[in-house]
Amino acid sequence: MRRILSALLVFVLIQLVVATPVSKPQEPGQNQLAAGSPLVNKDVVDMVKSGLTADVIVAKIKSSRCHFDTFPSVLAELKQRGVPDAVILAMVQSPPGASPSSPPASVNAA
Repeated sequence: MRRILSALLVFVLIQLVVATPVSKPQEPGQNQLAAGSPLVNKDVVDMVKSGLTADVIVAKIKSSRCHFDTFPSVLAELKQRGVPDAVILAMVQSPPGASPSSPPASVNAA
């Protein structure tokens, strides 16, 4: 009887291991945005290279959490890479790291 129970237990464990989905590691070229990371300059350049219109990119910026590098030298580089002025303006105006749905931070009065 004990052998039957042991064999049954082994069978059930094997079935659990085989049926358990294994998460596929993310490939280097895959977009990290699905994981909830904020938009960065590279994401914007990639969207421009893919042919998305400025309106679409601006809408994505406005609806996403963002962390852009907007130092003047970086803005000049974005312009040289073909990023439209409307997109650069949206990048500059986006609050760093804030989610579009998060309420504005309150200042505590002392």
